Amino acid sequence: MFAIGGSGILLWNPEISSYIVPGWVLNVATLVHSEEALLAALFIFTVHFFNTHFVPDKFPMDRLIFTGTYSLEDMKRERPEEFVRLMAEGKIEDLKQPHPSIPLKLVSAAIGLASQLLGLALTSLFIWVIVTM
Repeated sequence: MFAIGGSGILLWNPEISSYIVPGWVLNVATLVHSEEALLAALFIFTVHFFNTHFVPDKFPMDRLIFTGTYSLEDMKRERPEEFVRLMAEGKIEDLKQPHPSIPLKLVSAAIGLASQLLGLALTSLFIWVIVTM
């Protein structure tokens, strides 16, 4: 965070930064900033993409972000401590919401699939650029 943030601040306005630091520092900042950006992109792809989009139960995307609702089975499986606490406090009935409509589920699945395809296309382009350089 400090590497990409510090180098980004220096590169934000290189004319002013050159009054504060020597010119070679800006060259190093450019290198550090681009390498950190590459690491961030690879982290997002490997960790986020596989742990959120390629989970078989949630493919292509968790509909929770569109509907704002969990099923009780999902809550028991993914948030067992919170489920037990809410059951013990008797608040689970107060939190129940109507089931999302079929059109909302279809729209969320379409947006999810389109987003995933866009992510795969951009990742493919990213890899193609790295390989052809």
